[in-house]
This record gives sequence, C-alpha cells and structure tokens, in this order.
Amino acid sequence: MLVPLTRKTFEQLIPTVATSDQYKYYWGKFSDVLKRALISAV
Repeated sequence: MLVPLTRKTFEQLIPTVATSDQYKYYWGKFSDVLKRALISAV
C-alpha cells in the first residue's frame, strides 16, 4: 500500500541542512579533504 508523501513528512525524513556529523562522515578526515583540494587545484 502506498502512502502519499506530504511536504511536512518529506522534511522530517530528509532535513534541508545536513548536520555536522553528516558532513564529517561525507568529507572524511582533514587530511583527505586537504588531499582532494590539492588535487583539484592542480
């Protein structure tokens, strides 16, 4: 059975702004971020 997804429910499930823990998980360690930035600069 499919339940319609309202805007309010959608915003509860998927927040508009990521938390700091989510950013840390995505970007990894500081050395990884620095390595990616240096590679992009070259």
